[in-house]
Amino acid sequence: MGLLLSSMKPEISDHYLFLETAHQIWDSLAKAYSKIGHTAKAFDLRQQITQFKQGDKPLAIYYSALKKRWEELAHYTAYRPSCSQDAASYQKHVEEIQAFKFLARLNLDYE
Repeated sequence: MGLLLSSMKPEISDHYLFLETAHQIWDSLAKAYSKIGHTAKAFDLRQQITQFKQGDKPLAIYYSALKKRWEELAHYTAYRPSCSQDAASYQKHVEEIQAFKFLARLNLDYE
């Protein structure tokens, strides 16, 4: 417990001083700081992705910026497939959705 608490800034560790075990501290920290399951951040990223357009950006820059948002969103997604077959199927599904969103927001010159 001491190692965990001493590795934090005092303004953060003060909140965890009264927990009884290192396990409780660790679990509480995971809930507070883990990226998985942060619904508000995932919602914000989904909104950004939905509204993101190519505009005056070159195609490569548009794709790169959109891909960066997708990768960040993946960190906030709580779904983790339990087997390799589910993982492959899920990845294919995600890539299909991403392709549709990418194409839908391209400038009309690419239509």
